[in-house]
Amino acid sequence: MQNRRYKMKTLLPIIAVALFLYAGTVLAAVNINTASAEALTDLPNIGPAKAAAIVKDREENGAYDSVDELARVSGIGDKTVESLRGEAVVEGADDADTMDSESSGS
Repeated sequence: MQNRRYKMKTLLPIIAVALFLYAGTVLAAVNINTASAEALTDLPNIGPAKAAAIVKDREENGAYDSVDELARVSGIGDKTVESLRGEAVVEGADDADTMDSESSGS
């Protein structure tokens, strides 16, 4: 019985830390439709120049429907897109389109 309690006391903190680290990675995802250029540099293989290009492309061509659409940005290829999976998310594509048309007076 004593051995079992010892194992539980040892295992519970390990589980708690693992869950905390997992939650941190999930919460750290970057929404490519709303992130600033500075926030985009938190993504792997995205430096200031690529981040600025993403923001410019998003402003000129509208919100992204998927992470795959980042390949339309000059300097971002399939390998970079693959490295972004799980780190970059796409939310609000329809909302962003609606906001663009509302702000332009359409």
